[in-house]
Amino acid sequence: MYSAIRLLKTPHFYLVLLVFSAFPSHGRDGEDRLQRVMVVDGSVIHDGGNMRLHTGNWGGFGSWPGSTFPFADAPSGEWPLGSGIEYIFTGGLWVGAIKSGVPAVSTAGYQLEFRPTPEAIDSVYYSAQGDPGGNRIPSPDANDDGDGVENEEWHDGRDNDSDGSIDEDFAAISDQMLSCWYTDDQDTAIVLFPNHSPHGITVRQESYQWAHNDYDDFVGFRYEITNHGSNVLEDVYVGIFFDGDAGHRDSLSYWEDDAIDHIQVPVMHGPRGTKTYDFYYVYDEDGDGGKTTGYFGILILDHPTDPTGVEAPQQVGAASIQNFDPTAGSFALGGHPGNDAQRYQAMSAGAIDPMGTGDVSGVIAVGPFKEIRPGETIEFAMALVATPRGDFTNVIAAAQTYHGGWFDLDGNPATGIDGEEHQEHWYPPTLPPVPVFITNFDARADGTHIRLSWAVAGDEPVAGYRLYRAEGGGQLLPHADGELSASAREFIDQAVRPGTRYEYVLEVYAESGWTARSQTARAMVARSVLELHQNYPNPFNPETVISFTLRERARVVLSIYAPNGRRVAALLDERIDAGVREVTWDGKDRNGRSVGSGVYFYQLTVGNETFSRKMVLLK
Repeated sequence: MYSAIRLLKTPHFYLVLLVFSAFPSHGRDGEDRLQRVMVVDGSVIHDGGNMRLHTGNWGGFGSWPGSTFPFADAPSGEWPLGSGIEYIFTGGLWVGAIKSGVPAVSTAGYQLEFRPTPEAIDSVYYSAQGDPGGNRIPSPDANDDGDGVENEEWHDGRDNDSDGSIDEDFAAISDQMLSCWYTDDQDTAIVLFPNHSPHGITVRQESYQWAHNDYDDFVGFRYEITNHGSNVLEDVYVGIFFDGDAGHRDSLSYWEDDAIDHIQVPVMHGPRGTKTYDFYYVYDEDGDGGKTTGYFGILILDHPTDPTGVEAPQQVGAASIQNFDPTAGSFALGGHPGNDAQRYQAMSAGAIDPMGTGDVSGVIAVGPFKEIRPGETIEFAMALVATPRGDFTNVIAAAQTYHGGWFDLDGNPATGIDGEEHQEHWYPPTLPPVPVFITNFDARADGTHIRLSWAVAGDEPVAGYRLYRAEGGGQLLPHADGELSASAREFIDQAVRPGTRYEYVLEVYAESGWTARSQTARAMVARSVLELHQNYPNPFNPETVISFTLRERARVVLSIYAPNGRRVAALLDERIDAGVREVTWDGKDRNGRSVGSGVYFYQLTVGNETFSRKMVLLK
C-alpha cells in the first residue's frame, strides 16, 4: 500500500490523498504491466505519435512537473517528440450542474474528485485498431460477436452486455487507444473533499493517438457522462480545466512568460461544408529563443446540440472561457476559484476572456444542457493539439480526423450526401498502407551520453535499423555504430561532446526491402553550468533544502518571495566558492515569524543573472 499527499498549485489549497494497491494487467502486446486502481505510477502515457502525454483513470492529464506525485517525471505534453519541451502542468475534466438547487462542479484538476472504483479490474486498458474484438465500420466484421448490435461493449475487462463474454465487441480506434472509467462519488473522494457535493455520475473515457506523420500531433478524447444517481442534474456544463506551462521543465521560471489565448478555426469537410472549431491554447511569448515554438491547447470537437436552443446549445462551441491569474489573490479579482460555487460561476459565465499572460490557467466549458435525468448520458469530445506557432494545420487535422468518414450502410444511393448516410468518427483521411513504421523515437541526455529509444509497429518483420546523426546543425550522416539489429529498441551514443546539440533520425527496413524513417529527435549533454535545483522536500513543513551549483566563485543573493512579489526572507548575500551549496529555509520570514501555507518562490541572483523556482509550504 502506498500513499502520497500533494498540495495543489493554486492560491486556494487542497490536500490530495492518493491511495492505491498494485496488481498486474496486460497491455496490447501481452506484457505484464504494473497497474493500480488509481494508476499514478507514470505508466499511462500516450507516446504513439509526435506528442508524449501522461494521463490516467481519474479524468486528468499532465504530470505536475516538480511535484512529489509518483508520476511527476512522466512526459507532460512534450512536443515535438524528443525535444524536452512541454506545455502542460496539469488539466482535466470538469462537470458542473445544479443539483437540488445547489451548484456543484466535479473536477479532475486541481481537486482529484473523479476516481475509479477500488476494484482491481477498473484500471486502464490498452488497444489499437485491428485488435481482436475491436472491428468497426466499414469492416464487414464490425459486429464482432454476431449478436446484431455493433460495439455494445467497452474495453474495460467487464461483461457489459451480459452475454458471458468480455470485451468481445468494442470499437478499437487509432494506433494507440486507452480506455477507463471513473465516478465522482467514490468514498475516498467524499472523505477528502467534504465541502463538495458529488453529482453521482459515471464517466467513461477513451483517448486516441495516431502514428502517421500528418496526424500524430494530437490526442483525441471522448467522454460518456452518465447520471447514475437519483437526482436530476440541471443546467449542466462540461469543460476542461487547463494549466499550461510552456517550456523545458529544467529551465528556470519557464512558466512566467506564457500566454493563453483562443481562436476559432474554420475547417473544410468536403461536401458537408465548413465547420468552425474553438481552440484554447497556451504558448511561450518569446519562444525561448526558438526552442518553444508551438501552440498547445484544447480543441472542442462535439457535444449535444438542439436547433431550438432549449435542451442544449444550438451549435457546437465554447459557452465560456475564463482565465485565472494565481497572483490575483481572490476569485473576484481574477484568481483561481476556491469552491464549487465559484467554479460553476466560471463555467456558466457565458463570456470569452481575452488573452491572458504570465503563469495563467483557465477553463473552457460547453453548455448548458437543460438536464441529465437519472440513467441518461451525454457525450463530449475534444482533442489536445500541438501545432507550430501561427500555423493551425494540426488543429485542422484533428478536426478532420474526428469528423471521420461517411459510409453507405443502407445500400440506397439516394440517402445521405453523395450516397453516404452513416458517419463514423475518429477516422483520419485515407492513409496509404505502411508495412512497418517507427511509432516512437526519443533522444535524452543520460549523464555524459545520449540515450535513444524507440518502438516499432507494422505487418512485416523488421530486418534492422540504420541510425543517422547530425552534429551542431551540420549534415545528417550515418552514425559509425548505427547499424542495429532487428531486436534493438535502444542505443546509447557515447561519442558526444558536452554543450553540442545532436540530431538523430532512425531508419527501419523490413525484410521485403520497405524502409521508413522516424522524425528527428534532438538532445544535448549539458556543460557544467550555473544551476538552481528544485528544493526538497516539496511540498514541505516546516523546512526545506535549497541547493545550487556554481561554475566559478561569485557573489550570490538567495531570497524567498511571496506570489505578490513581497520579499519574505533573505537567505544568502555573500561570495561563494565554485561547487554545490545547500541552504535550509525554516519557513520563517526575516523577523523570525513562521509564514503561512502557500506557494513561494526562491530566487537566486549571480552577477547579472537571476533565476527562480516555485515551492509549496504545507501546514
